Amino acid sequence: MLHSYFDTETDSQKSFELPGARPHYNPDRPGQVEHIFLDLVLDIPNKSFHGDCTITLKPVQSGIETLRLDAVDLEIEAV
Repeated sequence: MLHSYFDTETDSQKSFELPGARPHYNPDRPGQVEHIFLDLVLDIPNKSFHGDCTITLKPVQSGIETLRLDAVDLEIEAV
């Protein structure tokens, strides 16, 4: 596989890319997010919150059977 790199740095603006960084791409996604609705109750003294999140997706592929969402460090009680 051929990789091409272009130096876009100028004296006034430096690239945010780390030295030696290689291009990478996100995995194909099954849907386009149309809307996200959050209904949250904040508990500031305890540094926590609870609530509901409703995500409306428009499929970008046919035959989608599963959807994986990133829920790192969240306690999910119901779906």
